[in-house]
Amino acid sequence: MIFPKPAVWAGPAGRAYRLQNAYLALLETLGTRLMRGFGRAFDQLKDIHANSGIHWLQFVAGFLLLPVFKLSDLAFEFTNIVQHRRMFLLSRNIASLRSDDLLIDLFDGVQQLRIDGCFDQRCRGLARRRQMIKRRLEGI
Repeated sequence: MIFPKPAVWAGPAGRAYRLQNAYLALLETLGTRLMRGFGRAFDQLKDIHANSGIHWLQFVAGFLLLPVFKLSDLAFEFTNIVQHRRMFLLSRNIASLRSDDLLIDLFDGVQQLRIDGCFDQRCRGLARRRQMIKRRLEGI
């Protein structure tokens, strides 16, 4: 990551940016740890389900596989949104220094997000996907 010159970090705006960046870094770390923990639990439950000789233990492990996988996926989505927010703030800070409209590619391949409100659009899409999954689970 390339950081701007130290003069950018001076003053109340620089302190607020550093605090927000540190907070988002903490959220990203917590989300990553959750994602890894749920992924590890999923692998262990999958092994128990496949290799256990006790039938009721296989049933319990198989019953817990889907919710643990969904929690891991939710932690991934949360971490992805936090990473996009950090990149959005960094690009806005750099754009304010350069006084131009900066485009940033957020690893989605085709999608390029403009600085003026792309994060809200991504959150709405995630909320719509969550509601769709909830409706599917209610229908089951």
